[in-house]
Amino acid sequence: DLANLVNEAALQAARKNRRTVSMAEFEEAKDKVMMGAERRSMVMTDEEKKLTAYHEAG
Repeated sequence: DLANLVNEAALQAARKNRRTVSMAEFEEAKDKVMMGAERRSMVMTDEEKKLTAYHEAG
């Protein structure tokens, strides 16, 4: 919801030590709210990449 989006944008700005919330923070917040938190630990092996490519190709 809108309140969650605004709060997340404010948190993003605070993490960057900014006193104001810019459109960039709102974009980041929108992505996080809609798609979930970014996961950086998902490392795929070459075999997994190949299987995923076959699957996506149909």
